[in-house]
Amino acid sequence: MEKLTSRKNEYIRALRRLSAEAQFRAERGEYICDGIKTLNEALAFGADVTSVLWKERAQPVPGLSCAVQYAAGEELFDYASPMKNSPGPVFTLAMPEGHNVEMRRAVLLENVQDPGNVGTVIRTAAALGFDSVILCGACADV
Repeated sequence: MEKLTSRKNEYIRALRRLSAEAQFRAERGEYICDGIKTLNEALAFGADVTSVLWKERAQPVPGLSCAVQYAAGEELFDYASPMKNSPGPVFTLAMPEGHNVEMRRAVLLENVQDPGNVGTVIRTAAALGFDSVILCGACADV
């Protein structure tokens, strides 16, 4: 595992762009997530974890053997993370190519620009058993 030390490192710069630029996420076909619970859930659901940045040192996580892993000191980790005061890790996932879901119950959001509101609707829809949440117009980027 490589220990990163510079803000100019390509991986650190890519993480910052992934968290800030929707077009960069689309070009790379990746998105960024944060937290050990989210990482374990992603692995449990078969997501393609492409890289992991650990704060200080890695933790053992079953099923993570194929991802590229890095470690960074606290200051550099906090610079790279999209979250304030994150315990980590920060990791990237490959965007799914698409999925075939039979939609019997869906929520359609149009021009909902607040990311917190989009997240709340997505979580509520999941809790109520909806099949999909569809974003159109100028919605916040998922």
